Amino acid sequence: MRAFAHLGEFRGDSPIFRTVFIMREVEEMSVEETAAQLGINAATVRTRLHRARRLLRKALDERLVSAMKDAFPFDGLRCARIMDRVMQRVLELQRVREPHPAW
Repeated sequence: MRAFAHLGEFRGDSPIFRTVFIMREVEEMSVEETAAQLGINAATVRTRLHRARRLLRKALDERLVSAMKDAFPFDGLRCARIMDRVMQRVLELQRVREPHPAW
């Protein structure tokens, strides 16, 4: 249920998207049941659910990107040097293992 705390972050006409999302995804109501309860047609329910999912995904992505930014910091030149050495060693090992052509 913690993921649903981000529902409050919907922008724009958030209550209409949030309501449909909760009815469909949390309460597990059908499209028809949701439409009947809200007095709208089924196509509108599907559209609002799609938009709600997209808004929630965007809100979660923004939070995760900022949270993960410092989880694995890139140390610039040091990391590049380490990767260069690793790749050089991999290539050296491949050359050693390759069979030499018969002369």
